Amino acid sequence: IRWGSAKGKLVVFLDKNTAHLVRFRDERSVSMAYKSEGGEIVKTYRTEMEFDLSEHGTAKIDAPPEVRERLKMEN
Repeated sequence: IRWGSAKGKLVVFLDKNTAHLVRFRDERSVSMAYKSEGGEIVKTYRTEMEFDLSEHGTAKIDAPPEVRERLKMEN
């Protein structure tokens, strides 16, 4: 495993009007190298998990006023 190649990203989806958290996605990847007769084989493995939240209104992002203004979110 080539740990230096490990990457991760968390993508958050908010309701534009209410700032409620409605979905998020966790993305990760890492490269692995295998030795073979023909040389080294490098493959990248990736996982992605997406979560939809069904109880809208219970989770909220605490965004600074300038971010809320830029995204046109309600206070």
